[in-house]
Amino acid sequence: MSPLIAFEGSRGLIAGSCVLLSPYLALTAKHVIEEIERHFGKDRLSSLDIYIIHFNSQYIWYVSYISSWIGTDISALVLLPRNEQVKLCNFSNLLMTVDPPLVDSAVTAIGYHKSQINVDRNDSEITNLSLNLNPIVSTGLVHEIHQSIRDVSLINFPSFSIKAHFKSGMSGGAVFNDKKELAGLICSGFDVELENDEGHATAVSLWPSLIIKVKFTSQNYFPRGIELNKEYSLKELATLGCLNIYGHERIEFFKHENGSDGVRRRHE
Repeated sequence: MSPLIAFEGSRGLIAGSCVLLSPYLALTAKHVIEEIERHFGKDRLSSLDIYIIHFNSQYIWYVSYISSWIGTDISALVLLPRNEQVKLCNFSNLLMTVDPPLVDSAVTAIGYHKSQINVDRNDSEITNLSLNLNPIVSTGLVHEIHQSIRDVSLINFPSFSIKAHFKSGMSGGAVFNDKKELAGLICSGFDVELENDEGHATAVSLWPSLIIKVKFTSQNYFPRGIELNKEYSLKELATLGCLNIYGHERIEFFKHENGSDGVRRRHE
């Protein structure tokens, strides 16, 4: 798990958290990307430097491509190496699942809370950043599964509610089930903890994100078996063996009556 860092000149922002799926791809919450847009300006997104720095290592990637889908609070990030260490790292694909965790089962969430960035220097010759990172691990029990929406205004996508404390800055971080599979991303929570409060938080389910399409453009850094500059859904990447997603064959795409794209999950 890593913080998602955006900066332009001397202005920097740790917008939230993200999870690395493979050496080439990461996921974050879509509202984290929207927060970056609000901070710097929506028309500035393509010109920003957006980095992922692996905690407790010297691995640094930069985000070369961002893709989202209207039906979920998840964005996919295509990555390119920012330093030579990344090209040499031995990175195993993360184990994921299309199935939400069971009610009353335990989950573990990881993200970054109240982290800070200071851009000491950023020019054509060198970029110096100083970071104060605050990783948090939060555990809890699944309270309820929302197969389509939790409500029509805020959480209008598949998700699950958890009796846990997710704090600001953790959004986009990983939520693992009791099998240590990635089942969702941190979506919402509360900073305030009341006495004897077991917490209430929400994770966006992973499975709708399999409809999101990405493409790889670098001649020197891309998964085997794919074509450059061609769009692939995350399900297609799983089928090709580029991602390790249990149950991906049960994800189906379809068209709504109005012609818009839809995605559904078949149960086992």
